[in-house]
Amino acid sequence: MTSFKGLVIVFGLLLNQNSLAFTQDVIRLTNGEWPPYTSENLKDFGIFSHIVTEVFALEKINVEYGFYPWKRAYEYAKSGSWEGSVCWYWSEERSKDVYFSDPVMNGDEMFFYLKDHPFEWKTIEDLKGKQIGAVIGYFAGEEFQKAEQSGLITVERIATDVQNFKKLLSGRLDIMVMNLYVGYDLIRKHFSPQEAEKVTHHPQAINTGALHLILSKQNLKNSARVVAFNRGLAKLKTSGKIDHYLQDVIKGGYDK
Repeated sequence: MTSFKGLVIVFGLLLNQNSLAFTQDVIRLTNGEWPPYTSENLKDFGIFSHIVTEVFALEKINVEYGFYPWKRAYEYAKSGSWEGSVCWYWSEERSKDVYFSDPVMNGDEMFFYLKDHPFEWKTIEDLKGKQIGAVIGYFAGEEFQKAEQSGLITVERIATDVQNFKKLLSGRLDIMVMNLYVGYDLIRKHFSPQEAEKVTHHPQAINTGALHLILSKQNLKNSARVVAFNRGLAKLKTSGKIDHYLQDVIKGGYDK
């Protein structure tokens, strides 16, 4: 005859097994300030963070973010004191220390211009004679850099993109180059709706680079986690949700 005490022990073991079955993994990722991609002050911590959170959720993994200066954010991920970080461009040097996910989204460098001053371009030669604005130290791709260094194009470099937008609106620039989503984020935050309405961008990128989740090679779980993330990312892309988020971010959908 089975004792009451034995039944309690068996029941307790079953409960424990069931609770473990429903326990989700938790991954800790460093993050930083690059609105609207990532920010502690944005809804869902920005579009990139939002996508990463949803992708991991599809694989039953919860995400915790810690916000740090970018250099420290990378070092924490590299060392394994945090499991990984968002969001990073691939480099051969980094790939020695971290796993790179499949591309999550692109960081496109685009030309902004005024709607009442139509602008078209296909090759770098089409930029000759244009007054082009860019921020000091800003890299817009090898082709753009070589054209600037050779004198083929004229680039006026100043301290901030906000200053460049002011020059564009006043007619002192023909075009300016910067990241697509960051550009529209600055326009919304620093200019009136009437001024923002005057600005648009050319659909052809001057430079593009894929942005990735990175996971530390110091953590034994991460080789499996990056496989799970890539699987969940494919699911989310197929659902069409990412396209919706990309449309939403230009309209300020991540502003609090």
